[in-house]
Amino acid sequence: MLKHAKGLNLDHRYTLEEERAAAEAETVWRDFLHGRRNGVGKFEQHLLPLDIIESTTVRDLADNINRYLTGYIDMDIAGTSKTMMTYAKLGRFALFGMIRKGRGPWERTRVNAQHGYLTPGKYVLPSGLVGFFNDRARHVRVSIDAMSPAQVAKVDAAFMDNIEKAAGSEQVKAMLADADLFGDDVIIRRR
Repeated sequence: MLKHAKGLNLDHRYTLEEERAAAEAETVWRDFLHGRRNGVGKFEQHLLPLDIIESTTVRDLADNINRYLTGYIDMDIAGTSKTMMTYAKLGRFALFGMIRKGRGPWERTRVNAQHGYLTPGKYVLPSGLVGFFNDRARHVRVSIDAMSPAQVAKVDAAFMDNIEKAAGSEQVKAMLADADLFGDDVIIRRR
């Protein structure tokens, strides 16, 4: 994921420190996956289960946030001037690979390479992740809005061909949750 996502944004220039940290993380993760290491050291992996947002006080939340959090697949290299991490969004899970971990809290999310359980509970995360998820949801919205009429017709036809199966799907539940939060206009396509 690191090698793939690092090459996606051709406009971004990594600092020498970021390049070194990414190269070291890649080596450590590769060695771990090949059984040459027992752990990943400072290059921690953090797994965050995601769910539907039923209510919020966050202003300007993307109107597709529930669909994004519970269904979409996404990947990138994310961070700030002090942090750098891989980001893989796989349906209801987000996986963060720490290349340069910042000061923000990450509680109950660290993946133990030897054993462990994923259980429901309270997770503590850096506050900047709200904005990050919101930006990513907006990015997906722009991509969907840019679909050609032919692509839209194919998606709609596939949905209608499987309407009974789709009706109980997680994606429809997320769509309805977005409608509850933001109004029916967020799920009704007008062209």
